[in-house]
Amino acid sequence: MINESTVLKLAAQLRIQLTKEEVEKIAKDLAQIVEYFEQLNRLEELKNYEPSYTPTTKVNALREDEPRSGLSQSDALRNAISEKGFIKAPRI
Repeated sequence: MINESTVLKLAAQLRIQLTKEEVEKIAKDLAQIVEYFEQLNRLEELKNYEPSYTPTTKVNALREDEPRSGLSQSDALRNAISEKGFIKAPRI
């Protein structure tokens, strides 16, 4: 059960300070979230499904790496402020 005491323990672990109103609201919100998951656990229809850790069945949605030519140094420096063939940037 999520109550104000649980929220205060979490706040202490997270090293955050909460007002009384925030503690009450967070306790209420977390209790509703836990109750929702408890409702889902009670649904018989869901017991036939394997848990899904990703919303898609694609294994790798990335393109294959293919070598290709990049910009030449002169093209890369065309619109940049440069000095001795390098892009000049402000010091940080």
